[in-house]
Amino acid sequence: MTQIVFSQTETFISALEEWNEKTTNTGIQDYETLLFILINKLGQKGLESPTVEVLRERLNYLVEVQKIDEDLLITGLVKFVSETLEKNIKSHGSNILFHEEIVNSGEFIEKSIEILERLKSKSYFPKAEIELEVWEKIVSEKMSKSNRNIWENERMKELSSQMNKVMNSISNDVWDLFKDVPIGKLKKYVNYEELAGMSLEEAKEIRKNIQI
Repeated sequence: MTQIVFSQTETFISALEEWNEKTTNTGIQDYETLLFILINKLGQKGLESPTVEVLRERLNYLVEVQKIDEDLLITGLVKFVSETLEKNIKSHGSNILFHEEIVNSGEFIEKSIEILERLKSKSYFPKAEIELEVWEKIVSEKMSKSNRNIWENERMKELSSQMNKVMNSISNDVWDLFKDVPIGKLKKYVNYEELAGMSLEEAKEIRKNIQI
């Protein structure tokens, strides 16, 4: 079994970078545009210079601060990238019509003419298919089900370790006050992190308000 060095977030970043390196000469899906879309989808608006570091910081913020499930977040982004690359193939005709309308309207002509040249090139489909195939291969290796299971186990171990530290820091006197209170009911009044830093007098005040 391959040793997992990076977190799930870092592995996703690594997958994007590897895809960019391997598709530099295809030129269908612009890498910077893809980063911009991903960062924008993650709620960071008004970004002028999308970079991998900005994406990494945003993902870490959502996972570590906002407590969004990392597996749910990353698997969703992997799927989004796949759908974006597939759309380059499936929406080829409609993209041509869209940019032809822009050219005919007389606005943003230069950019649309450049895009139309790429869309109408005979090499467009082969290159778009290569970009998708390269991504799918990278994802199958880096973001496999077995790797996802390993990441999930690591997260559970970390969560368990953190919980044990909190539980062990709660004094026996405070624990004794709440030993007859069901966990579900106790959480409505106070969490374990709060109990860990609570004095016996403070705990007694809270216990007075809990009816069994």
